[in-house]
Amino acid sequence: MRKWDTSDDIVAFYLYKFGTVEEIKKSSLILDIKLTSLKMRISNFAYLDNKNGLDNYAKQSREVYNKYRNYSNFELKKIFDEIINSKTVKSKSKNIKLTNQIKKQEQKDANTPKSEYNQVRLREERCKLINKNKSIVESNKPKGLLGIFKKATPLTEQQKKIIDKNIARIREINEILSNPDLITPRTDKQRKKNRVSKANMERSNKNAELIKETGPLIDNKNEKSKKTNCQKLKDNFEEYLIDNGYSQYTPSGKPSTVYDYIKRVEKICDREGISIEDLSVNINFYVKKYDTDGVEAEFGRKSNNAFISSLKRFKEFCKKEN
Repeated sequence: MRKWDTSDDIVAFYLYKFGTVEEIKKSSLILDIKLTSLKMRISNFAYLDNKNGLDNYAKQSREVYNKYRNYSNFELKKIFDEIINSKTVKSKSKNIKLTNQIKKQEQKDANTPKSEYNQVRLREERCKLINKNKSIVESNKPKGLLGIFKKATPLTEQQKKIIDKNIARIREINEILSNPDLITPRTDKQRKKNRVSKANMERSNKNAELIKETGPLIDNKNEKSKKTNCQKLKDNFEEYLIDNGYSQYTPSGKPSTVYDYIKRVEKICDREGISIEDLSVNINFYVKKYDTDGVEAEFGRKSNNAFISSLKRFKEFCKKEN
């Protein structure tokens, strides 16, 4: 496996922020990195930038992101050019081979019909618009464990306008993509894919309207059973703590250790965006995460180690339950 150095990560970060398709392809050849590997690294930076991407980023990538995230296009481009120019190829034969590869790729790009690139961009734009509509609806839904008992707040006028605009654009994109004049000749296998994608277009139109009216579809049966399981887990955890001698109330009648632990477990669930049932399944992971050497150790130490203590008690409870 190729070892990535800091300069490689800087190149990948620049390509994520400002790079073009051609620059990505050329960089992979010049740096002698597989194109798929480079794209995965770029996707790591997307994740670090709170976007959809791969979460298995390296520590070095995080350092590069923190250092260069506020750099402008001009500043990053300058560093990018310096790195690319400094990456000299050892042998002349390899240099010639590299030049030929770049020329071959440029020729291939030149021969690729522009309509294909347009289709790719349009499909990407359509996905982004659908996801944007979903996120608007989701943002109005109550969060946390108690969110299932609350109603979603109605959409504001501004949100409705944005959703309407997005839906109109989605329909426009679907019409463009369904136009035969924009589609290049394809094989039988590709035609079959086109039929599937056309059905997906119709479905996306329906989904776009459905999202506006009702929000994302929820499996009520699963949601109900999940809610029941979560409540049952909390009740059992409460009983476990009481049976093990933890106090329910202080002498003055205020909630004590039992309810404090439950509250802190709920807080961690809310913080991680998971249910208490999910926590019970992956308890070892979260204990490690919030323990002394974990990435969230600082949070785990809060309130005299109350959070990590509550997680450890919950782990003991889960072990006993299993």
